[in-house]
Amino acid sequence: MAHHDEEINRIADEDYGQEKNREVFLPYRCHSLGDITNYKSHPGNVVEAASLAAQILPPTNYPLKDALPPHLILDCKLSDLQLEGILHACQRHQMILPKGARAGFYLGDAAGVGKGRQIAGIIINNYVRGRRKHLWFSTSHDLRIDAERDLKDINCFIKVIDGCQELDRETRVAGMSPQVKDGILFNTYATLISSGQRGFNPTHTRGSRIQQILDWCGDNFNGCLIFDECHKAKQFIPGNEAASTKAAVAAIALQRQLPKARVVYCSATGVTNVKNMAFMERLGLWGDNTAFKNVENFIQAMTTRGLGASEMLAMEMKAAGMYVSRGLSFESAEFHTVEINLTDEQIRVYNLSARVWQQLAEAIKKAISHTKSSASRIWTVYWSCHQRFFKQLCMSLKVPAIVREAKAALDEGYCVVIGLQTTGEASLDNEITRQGNNTHGYISTAKEILVRFILQHFPIEEKTSKGTKINAWCKNAADALLQFIDNINLPNCSLDELIQQLGGTNCVAEMTGRRGRIVCINGSSTPVYQLRDTDSSSDHGLESLNVREKNLFMQGKKLIAVLSDAASTGISLHSDTRVANNRRRIHITMELPWSAEKAVQQLGRSHRSNQSSAPIYKLMTTNVGGEKRFVAAVAQRLLSLGALTRGDRRAATGADFSEFNFNTSYGRSALKLMYSYIQRGVLCPNITFSSILQASTLDDSSYTISQFYIDMKHCLLDMGLTASLEARVPEKDATDVQRFLNRILGLTIERQNLIFSYFCQCLTTSIERAKKEGKYNEGVTDIKGTSIVMVDSPKEIFTEVKRGNVSTKQVTLCVDRGIDWPTVLKLYHEQATDPLDGFYCSRNRYFNRKFYLFALYKAHLDVFSVVRPNTGFSSYMENSKDLLQKYHKLDLSDAENGWKEQYNSTELACIHGGSCKFGSYCTVGIRINRVHIICGGIIPMLSLLESMLTNCARKYNLSKEQQTLRIVRVQLDDGRKIVGLRYPEPIISEVTTVLKWAVQQRLLKNQGLLDSATRLPTVLQEGSCYALADAVLLTVVGGAKLITEDDDHVNERLLKRAFTKPLSIRNYFTTQQNNLHGQENKQGEKLNDNQNNSSNNDDIVVISDVTNVSPTHRSMNGSSIPVRNGKQKAGNKRHNKDIHTDSNNTKRHRQLKVFDAFQQNGQNKTANSDEDSADESDDSLLIYCPVCNHCFPSNTSNQIINQHLDQCLAGNADDS
Repeated sequence: MAHHDEEINRIADEDYGQEKNREVFLPYRCHSLGDITNYKSHPGNVVEAASLAAQILPPTNYPLKDALPPHLILDCKLSDLQLEGILHACQRHQMILPKGARAGFYLGDAAGVGKGRQIAGIIINNYVRGRRKHLWFSTSHDLRIDAERDLKDINCFIKVIDGCQELDRETRVAGMSPQVKDGILFNTYATLISSGQRGFNPTHTRGSRIQQILDWCGDNFNGCLIFDECHKAKQFIPGNEAASTKAAVAAIALQRQLPKARVVYCSATGVTNVKNMAFMERLGLWGDNTAFKNVENFIQAMTTRGLGASEMLAMEMKAAGMYVSRGLSFESAEFHTVEINLTDEQIRVYNLSARVWQQLAEAIKKAISHTKSSASRIWTVYWSCHQRFFKQLCMSLKVPAIVREAKAALDEGYCVVIGLQTTGEASLDNEITRQGNNTHGYISTAKEILVRFILQHFPIEEKTSKGTKINAWCKNAADALLQFIDNINLPNCSLDELIQQLGGTNCVAEMTGRRGRIVCINGSSTPVYQLRDTDSSSDHGLESLNVREKNLFMQGKKLIAVLSDAASTGISLHSDTRVANNRRRIHITMELPWSAEKAVQQLGRSHRSNQSSAPIYKLMTTNVGGEKRFVAAVAQRLLSLGALTRGDRRAATGADFSEFNFNTSYGRSALKLMYSYIQRGVLCPNITFSSILQASTLDDSSYTISQFYIDMKHCLLDMGLTASLEARVPEKDATDVQRFLNRILGLTIERQNLIFSYFCQCLTTSIERAKKEGKYNEGVTDIKGTSIVMVDSPKEIFTEVKRGNVSTKQVTLCVDRGIDWPTVLKLYHEQATDPLDGFYCSRNRYFNRKFYLFALYKAHLDVFSVVRPNTGFSSYMENSKDLLQKYHKLDLSDAENGWKEQYNSTELACIHGGSCKFGSYCTVGIRINRVHIICGGIIPMLSLLESMLTNCARKYNLSKEQQTLRIVRVQLDDGRKIVGLRYPEPIISEVTTVLKWAVQQRLLKNQGLLDSATRLPTVLQEGSCYALADAVLLTVVGGAKLITEDDDHVNERLLKRAFTKPLSIRNYFTTQQNNLHGQENKQGEKLNDNQNNSSNNDDIVVISDVTNVSPTHRSMNGSSIPVRNGKQKAGNKRHNKDIHTDSNNTKRHRQLKVFDAFQQNGQNKTANSDEDSADESDDSLLIYCPVCNHCFPSNTSNQIINQHLDQCLAGNADDS
């Protein structure tokens, strides 16, 4: 009977023919460009997460085309996907959220797509429609240059103001200069949280930079508010601003002070955790008239449902038109995990280090007892230094292997990029200070961490009635520990050692944030401390040190680059086709950053658009079990990052780091299970002692299981988790995977690998149990079948809770999973090679029939892969012993009839036969099944859908698999793809009934007719789900629609101004050799060419035609007028007989120069308007502005003319 139930359950669990989605990326295709035509494809292989690719952006009718000159599209200044991002951002900004704030847009594109150009396009569209002030925040002041570059790349010359510092410089007693009254105010997040004299307080902004920014914006600000690299504004904790990051608090304050601002959140790594979305208020995912009352409810709802809910959220945001996320394809990039086996000497050093920390812990316990010191602070610092010590030690132990990898790569014609996070500069500075600046030799950062902890935190003073005194025992213990540390021979600083072994600073381009380093100068064998900028030439001027190093690498003068977190944004190290160094990059991750966003930023430095080859990534990790903790921490974030910002948890980088992800619900369950059985002194069920030893690579036949139990208890004691060998692990630590992976670093290699192997075995068991129970969530899964077609058209459902333009639709699919006889026979002839391969029949009868299957034996795993006539390929591997016990092998002749009978009888019926008590509701083993998928707006309905599924499970005999909410993806026979939530059809009807009842209750309540005794629907009575009814009512309230505004028309004057290079004294009065006689400049001549000629013509200054600065716009002034230059040479005065100046008065001379230019312009204008007139009347002396042709009376003072010129050149002259 047990085998009978197990076999039926196995078939039932395969009810939908699902398997994990292996297709991570798909090529991106634009589908919603509105009336924009003649666009060009993006110059790069851009992809999108496969799950997001099945979601289409909503249609748009926004008139973006009116705001962009045609040449931007025709010349591919903006590609199709960039135009699509701009278009949907602008359309989203026309929506007003229920509380009156303007809706925001999230631009989640990765490197290679052009986020900067899209931001520039969004700003241009708003600028030419009359919104002339915009705010742009980013991480670094240097990125302002990139912002200006992105604008100029699309021929836009809107003023980029250099932060609040330029506002300070341009503010005079009379007020702010016209040049900074509008444009793009570019600031860093550091500037945003800085203050004047009062300190930073977002609720009291007087005297702060925020207030200065708000004053610049003015009243009713409705320009763009760009949060570039918005991951810097994460970690906003609602209700606890003191614990939030200052950048997040400031971002929230700015959004609330500017409710009509057009907010754009821009980052490829902005939401690695749902909690980090808390500052993104303008997305409208929570608040009044939404499904979530506040951000706390939203975060709780998303986190309790795991990454599956995050995947749905990303897809729903795209469907609503508030989010796009594309990235450069990683198809050509390669990912390798390289495990480094430590040498015997390295293992000896590591084990000695572990014993030192264990002895230090014992000594601290006794010292605390002797000195009666406070223990809590000491242990907090102890474990912090413990973790940093072993992290530095692991990095140092990797250096020899990384040097070998780097040199091998150079020999094979590659160049190398080595990524790390920490440089050890703090330890270096501390050690240099401790040695009195007399450093001769390399410094071990690991040793410095340990020594500094003992010197600063080891308790040696005890309090007495007369004060404090040195405790002799404690002092001797500390000295003994320090002496022992000196004898360990800990490795040198990993970064300095790495640079030295790879050829020194002449061969390695270092891009880090440290000021100095230990180097060997001019071949000397004695290393000395040296400031990094001393080996840089002063010819580079203000160019930053890291940029100079980057240029040397890109030019091929240095073939190895080392970068830390300081250079992880804004620097490109890819094999750019425009630079000399076109070698393929080998990107070695020596140390992964702590956060996923930093990891992606670092990996993205060597993989960008316009590259000749994609990089090869090598993730270096030692075979030390605890060292995987650092990989695990970031791997978890990378998987989460993929789910939130790409719609698939493996899409963050293109690499699958799931093997390193231990900090999951399954990992926590496995850890608690392991602790429990260690304390009992027995092994976990389904785990063998031999499998633990094999996984730990322990080669000792004399090692017994009793020794293993004792070692495991000692491990818990050395990790500080228990106070004695018989004590239990506290409940708060029992599921703390992060603490476990941190603490095992301090164990010896042998014990560390043993306990880590044991944990991995428990994790595998935990996952297998979850799969059997139908609770394992692998993310987006594919529905597979031999034929999948859509039945009828998608039907809109749950209209009672429709939010905005996002509707919820039910899609019904007809899925045929069966494998007919000719197909399986072909499979048999092609793949059957083992004697055990072939057709099998069940030994027992199930529901008056026998079951048939085809099995292929996997000898190396001792399992069978199985194919059934009615359900096709099984996702489960059958244990060989179990299968042979339940089935016996058949000849081909005996198998054919049974196979065909099972194939035909299950076409439209379950395996229970005609006597099934659940009738048509039962789908167990059915071959042709109807699968129902809910698409569109799902997130607001999650709580209700889950509760209804639980309440109705027994009523409709749902299997364990059917009772679990799954995000599924399916490709139809016609090629169309659908992504949504798989949900049983009968329960969709039940949910609809509940929603209609809830709407009626809401209407009755509003009319005062609601009777407390009103009978609930039957489904709500079952299980006493009165709370569910309240949740439904709240969801109904969320049905309010967004208000959509009409945008302003394009202002032609602002359009012309945006794409015309602004005039200034510097570029308007330019030197032109060809204009000595007033000749007109050629159309389209570049300003740089004009400036290059200045060295040969210092004596003549020409007022140029406006057409010189932009080939697309012509000035009203047609001629060029020679004027005397203040630096005129005596020998060239004959060229300027028409100009009279007072050379004895320099101050007066400068005023007359401008005045005479205006006067000459007036003379030319009069001559041009009436060429035949010989009248030399006073009208010929009228003065005209060369910019706007405004006419001044002949008696106008120079002061008035100069004031007009200043305003006119800044674009603010009064045309009247």
